[in-house]
Amino acid sequence: MKLSKAINIITIILIASLPLSEGVKNIALLLLMISFIAALITSQYSKKKNGWIIIISFFIISGIISSIINYEKSGIDGIYDSMKLFLPFFSILFLGGNFFKYYSIYYAAIISTIIACIISIYLDHNFFIRYHDIRLLSISPVNSVAIYISLVFGVTLAIFSTKKNKTFKENLFLSLALGFLGYFLLCTATRGSILSTIIISCLILCLQYGLKRLLIIIVPSLIIILSLGVSLNMNYIKKFSPILKYDTPLSKSVIGHRDTTFTMAKIIAEDNLFWGIGPSNAKYYFTKEACSEMSEKLGYHYKQNDFINCYHAHNFYMNILCERGLIGLLVILFFFLALSYKLIKTRWIITGVYNLPSQSKMLWCSCIYATCTTLINGLFNTTLRNE
Repeated sequence: MKLSKAINIITIILIASLPLSEGVKNIALLLLMISFIAALITSQYSKKKNGWIIIISFFIISGIISSIINYEKSGIDGIYDSMKLFLPFFSILFLGGNFFKYYSIYYAAIISTIIACIISIYLDHNFFIRYHDIRLLSISPVNSVAIYISLVFGVTLAIFSTKKNKTFKENLFLSLALGFLGYFLLCTATRGSILSTIIISCLILCLQYGLKRLLIIIVPSLIIILSLGVSLNMNYIKKFSPILKYDTPLSKSVIGHRDTTFTMAKIIAEDNLFWGIGPSNAKYYFTKEACSEMSEKLGYHYKQNDFINCYHAHNFYMNILCERGLIGLLVILFFFLALSYKLIKTRWIITGVYNLPSQSKMLWCSCIYATCTTLINGLFNTTLRNE
């Protein structure tokens, strides 16, 4: 079996297992890591991509060095965390061209995610009256669930808006999938994921259809969703209220919670400026006691039993700075800057009049969605941490 075919099969298994099975996910990650290293050693897929490989390798190496410097706490976890980040970045290089041929990779993400969401609804008898603490089988923290659902929503939107000659069954499935994933994302009530999903979806649709056609699509869709919500007695007000509500500093406040973790990450980063405290090490510093003490200094008064667990900075940029230092942060920002420049430069793929294959447009939409989700949602959550 050719290495490229093996990588695609493993990738399909990995994507299908992400929300469903922790065991299968870890095995697939290990196999994918071995396959990518083999591809790198044999120089497969690396032609004309040496610049990207150098950028990504610097980021991975910075995490490994940081892990070695802080080995007493980080240990093997820090090195493993760095190697896990190796996979999504290198997959852009190794799998990008092959994605054109495999719709099955995208559909594996959509179908397995819908199954995982349905299972979580079935297991949680209070699902329709709550708006937080939602779990998928293989993804636990609610922020991680929301980021993952948002990315799968983006993949679904990319297929729905770009694939030509879709059958009636495909249109029906993708439409229902978008509605279901959108509602499930709303149930998580995570501000960052919902905000980034709305902004990027509107951007992609506006580029494709123009503003007038975008409004024609959005307004009827909102009327249908709200009508269904009222008829099915789904309490939208309660689900939206935590997104719109601003708590006072005297209560348990999400804004105060993020102020605390952000400030703590800043203090930790100042003491470990260049290499950080090591990947996965924030959990040793962001204890309840430390965060409670910091909250008091900031003017927030948390009760110990009410305090939200802190294991990261709740901010992508500050978490990278805290754990991987200034060097790791600069490298990852340069990577996303280069990727964003490449996407902007090739926007003619989606806006031009050229008769391009729909797979090219689908891949471009998926890439712009994933990039913007990481960067925008990164202001509120720590993307790329567990997702």
